[in-house]
Amino acid sequence: MSTHTFTIEKGSTDVSFDVFAQSSADGTALTGIAYNDASLTAYYKIGTLGASTALTLATQTPTGAHSDGGLVEISATNHEGLYRFDISDAIVADTAGIERASIVIRGRTNLQPIIINIELVDA
Repeated sequence: MSTHTFTIEKGSTDVSFDVFAQSSADGTALTGIAYNDASLTAYYKIGTLGASTALTLATQTPTGAHSDGGLVEISATNHEGLYRFDISDAIVADTAGIERASIVIRGRTNLQPIIINIELVDA
């Protein structure tokens, strides 16, 4: 499993992360993932008691403007396995009592699930 932890200010907008994708076969960098690959999904959960909610994956470029659900490989040659992922503003909304959120990207052949843990801090 590829787990990432980020600290984000509550109420932030247009947040993007670089995440690493690993092969479930041998743990090496997994290249060639596209936002529209069959069976690839992303789900997020806000807070401890939040429901699991789908985040629709969308097309993106390594340097493009933020797009909720945007997922793109940075470079299969120079940054193998590294992907830019744009999250929805709703995930990091300034909600009283909410201190964490999580995202799981999974489902593509040979992809170990990518787990993103977000610690939400007050502005």
